[in-house]
Order: sequence, then structure tokens, then C-alpha cells
Amino acid sequence: MANIKIETDKYYYIASVGGGMLEAEGGNSENGAAVRLGSENAAENHLWKFIPTENGAYKLQNKASGKVLDVVMAGITDGCWLHLWENVDAASQLWTVVLAGSAGIKIKSTLSGKVLDLVGGEDGAELGAQAQIWQDVNGKRQLWNLSEPVENEVQPAKEEVPAQEEKPVQEPKCVSSEIAGVKSEENKLEKSAKKETSKKRGHSKKTAKKKN
Repeated sequence: MANIKIETDKYYYIASVGGGMLEAEGGNSENGAAVRLGSENAAENHLWKFIPTENGAYKLQNKASGKVLDVVMAGITDGCWLHLWENVDAASQLWTVVLAGSAGIKIKSTLSGKVLDLVGGEDGAELGAQAQIWQDVNGKRQLWNLSEPVENEVQPAKEEVPAQEEKPVQEPKCVSSEIAGVKSEENKLEKSAKKETSKKRGHSKKTAKKKN
């Protein structure tokens, strides 16, 4: 897959090939605002600017809030959700854009190598589906197209009113790169301890045989 040239002084719609476009939760400018699949309309929370960084990656800034696309807990595992967060020096906010042939583009997290994906089934995602990262499987939910807004068509994001009796959504457990590193080190120590215990047991058995 080849890299795609993006004009970094412009805002873009990021549209799913299955319909709908990437949006930030309307009217929410706080850290942690949800990122999901929204209907195709001209609103500021549907617009994203690709801010270049020194290492060749981008930060995706939402026009409505000024905050950037981020992986929850700096996660690196399949199913880690995405949200908005203030622009900080964090690898969880770095993305690359690559061509996927004639099918569209993929947006990849530089932290995990996983791509922007939507929660859903094999046939695609429904409107309101949460954005997440997932291993690249060339799925329909991982393909996107960029388009520029028509002049003067964009409207401010509308503040959302929570639906009554709305069931809380269970956020999946997400393993961060830091936790993964700690677990890896713990596993090494555990294996080392087991080897040491095994050596001691073997030594004890040899000593017992000599005494007999």
C-alpha cells in the first residue's frame, strides 16, 4: 500500500465506503468525547484536519472541538475504542494514511500498526457504531474515502440530547502499550523464577541420592 498525499491546510470528511462518515460526539468539546459513524451531513464535528508531524505521521484534528483522534488508554489490542483528546505528545494520537488500491484508504495507528475500524458485523457497521482499532483484515469497515466540504455548506455541530432509558454501552477491556510491556517483563521474571526453582529441585534430588 502506498502513502497518499494530503493537503494539510484543509479539512476533510472521512467517509466509510459502507456509508456514513466519521464524526465526533456533537456538542461535546471535553476530553473523552466519543468518535463513531455518523450520518452524512455537513457539520463541523464531521470535519478533520490532518496535522503533519516530524516523523511523517499525522494528527487528526476535529474542527468542532479542536481536539485530536486518540486511542483510549494508548491501547494496542483489537477492539480498543477511539475518542477525542487534547493534543499532547503521545504516540496514541499518531496516524498514517495509506492507499488500499481502488477501494479507498486505510488510516493506521503508528503505535500498534492496527487500522481505524468500526464496531459491527461482516456486512458493515450501523450509524452510531463506535470507532476502534483492529488488525488489518481488508474489511469493509476499515476502508475510507476523503472529500472536501462544499464552500459555505458546513454548519456548527448540534448538541445532542441523550435518549431516555438509554442502556449504557460496555467499553471493552483495552490493553495499553505500557501495560503490555509490564506484562511481558512479568512473564520473563516468572519464567526465570520457574527455571530457578526447577534447578533447585534437581539439585536437591541429586544430593538425596548421594546420601543414600
